[in-house]
This record gives sequence, C-alpha cells and structure tokens, in this order.
Amino acid sequence: MQNTAEPQTPLEGDALVEEAVALLGDDNVREALDTCQAALRAGPMSAYSASRIVKMLRMTGNDPAADQVEAVLRERSEAAIAADPDDAQNYADWGAVLDFLGHPEEAEATLVKCIERAPVPEGPAFMITMHRLARGAVDEAAAPWPELLKNTRRPGPKVIVLARLFDKYGHRDRAEAMLEDARRHFPDGSGDIDKALANLRGTATGADQHRSAVEIFDQFAEDYDENLAAIANRGPQLIAATLEELGLNQDHSRRVLDAGCGTGLCGEFLRLYAKELHGVDLSVKMLEQAMRKDLFHYLARTDLSRLETYPEGRFDLVVCADVFVYFGDLRETLTNLHAKMTPGAWLVFTVERAPDDLGGAGFAPTASGRYWHSDGYLRQVLKRVGFPAPKVMSHATLRHEFRAPVAGTTVAVQKPALAFG
Repeated sequence: MQNTAEPQTPLEGDALVEEAVALLGDDNVREALDTCQAALRAGPMSAYSASRIVKMLRMTGNDPAADQVEAVLRERSEAAIAADPDDAQNYADWGAVLDFLGHPEEAEATLVKCIERAPVPEGPAFMITMHRLARGAVDEAAAPWPELLKNTRRPGPKVIVLARLFDKYGHRDRAEAMLEDARRHFPDGSGDIDKALANLRGTATGADQHRSAVEIFDQFAEDYDENLAAIANRGPQLIAATLEELGLNQDHSRRVLDAGCGTGLCGEFLRLYAKELHGVDLSVKMLEQAMRKDLFHYLARTDLSRLETYPEGRFDLVVCADVFVYFGDLRETLTNLHAKMTPGAWLVFTVERAPDDLGGAGFAPTASGRYWHSDGYLRQVLKRVGFPAPKVMSHATLRHEFRAPVAGTTVAVQKPALAFG
C-alpha cells in the first residue's frame, strides 16, 4: 500500500476498490467482498483505498478481516512517519485515514502534528476544526485560524467555508462574527464574504443565489465531477433509480431533456431512454465539460426561468438532478418545464428536503446558498402548475456536507395525457 490519502495516479488495487464500492452500493455483497480480496492481492494501493476496504469489511460483518487490513495499514503508515518525521503529508494522510475509520481522538492528535510542520495545511486544519466542534470545544476549534488565514493566499473562500462549518454545528453567531471580521481584514474578498453573510442571514435574493451558482459552476467546472464524488453526491443515482422504479422502457424512443445538465453526470443512463438527448445549462463552462463526454445529441445554454431560451419542441422525459436547490419558488421554472413537456411526459427531479418545522412559504435559503423545499410545498406548486399528485416522492441522503448527511427528496410526476398547451 502506498501511503497517500488520495492517489495521484490510479493503481490496479485502487481501481478494484472503486469497483467494490459500486458493487456494494448495488447490494452485490458477495461480489463486492470478492473484489476487495482481488484488490488486496493486486499489489500496491493507496492508504485511502485500503481504508475503504476496512470500512466495507466492517459494514458487511467481517470484523476479523477488517482488523487484519487495518493493522497492516497502521503498521505501514506509522513506518512512513518514522522514516520521515518532519514530512507533514505523512501525518495528513494517516490522520485522514484515522478520521475515515472512526478514530477521532487519534485522528485529531495526528492532524495537529501535521499543521505544526506545514505552513498552511488547510485540509487537516478543517478536519481538526470539525473534530473540536463535534466535541463542543468551540474556542479551541477557532484558535488556529487567525494565523492560518493570515498566511494563506486568497483567504476569503476559506473563511467562508469555515463560517459555514461553525454554522453547521449550531454556532451561527460565531460564524457571522468570523465573516464580519474577515470583511475588515481581507477587503479583496469582501464581495464574496458579503454574499456569504447574506446566505447565512437568509437575506440573499433569488437573483443573487442564481448569479452566485453560475459563478461557482463556471469556476469549478473542470473539477466538478471529482468534487461531487468527494461529498458522495447521489443526485444522479437517485434519478436513475427512480426512472427504473417507474418502469420506463429503455428503448431509445424519447426526446429527453436533461435540464441543468452540468457536466453530464446523468447523460450515460439517460441515453438508454433517448432517441434525442438534449442537455441545457446556464454555465457555458459546464456545457464544455459535458460536450467532452460525447453523450448528448444537443447542448445549449438555457436559463430555466426564461421559456424563450429553451430548445425548440417538446420532450417526453425531463430530469433535473440537483438543479432546483438553486431556486427558491419553483413555480416559474415548473411552468416552463410543463409547457415543454408532451402529454404523458415524465418529470423527475431532486431537491434538498426542508426540516419538518420549516413553516412559512415551504422553501428557504440555507447557509450554503442552496434552498430547502418541503414536501407540502412541492405538492402545492406542482398542482398549481397543472401536474397531478406525484407518482414518487421518496426521501434519501442527497450528499454529505461536513461529514453530515444532507436530506433529499426525489419526485416523479407525469403530465396528464390529455393536457393541452
């Protein structure tokens, strides 16, 4: 095993571990375990992949085997540290593995040794902060950051993530104070910090949220797929599973619209249903990434809130994976989608599920700049637009944010077969 938490070049063992994770996700337990064994026999793999094998073995009740793999992983990681005790990366890698395997105290102690040896190791510092917030040590969690931010390039984005982290653990006042302080000390990033404050306080307008989303997507388009994988984003998988639940024939017979297609994460399974697959997005950079995958017949820049920007014609299937989280009131967008759907067409989408006590309009901005939507609001707005009651309204984890699951709702609704217009 190589002692790197995230491998720079794929190793044979790493590829097999990815395959095992996918098999386990599909409940193919026996095949997943066989693939784990093959990965262990294959030779070199990253410490991160080895730790995933430990996790999978424990999840399937194979604790003795997990103990053996973890013991080897520990021996080799500690040997790497002993061989070069001044290398901060060794501590960062081992600390990340300990965190992943559920050893929080040992992970924090190891990560502290990392930041003592490196000038600005932001990843380990964020992990230390999470550990301290989780055990209620709020002042201790904040302590290293003034020095770290002072010595880092472009501190604005980092303090925004830090503030969201404190807010996530129930310390909104502290989060706001951090952003206010950062605005004074780092004027170059004050615009982004102001937006973060507005999101935190719930004062951002829908236009502000929309604009910010496009800016973010343009900036991170090249790494978007990897970033979503890192937070275990399940939006496309939930859409795919819902289409299978509906029992739609995979006969390449439909005009399909991937509305808000991003980099094309839904494209591969949507091709099974499509004679024509159209992808639309507001971010040109995202569309460029989608084009490289060669999955779509047509790609176009479209603002879902403006009907005149949509492709011509109507569609038999429309999907929106992780799109409506960037809209507050969905009525205008759903009205446009309804107008672009043929009678009998299906609309399948995901949203972030609102807390049960949300109240109010049934949707609200979150500190991350996204929106929550309640089940009641979704039923109401779909009815007002002209849809019947949803055929599917299911709940599952949409992704993870700061290691905590984010609740999601997947909806499938069919336009009435006798609809006009």
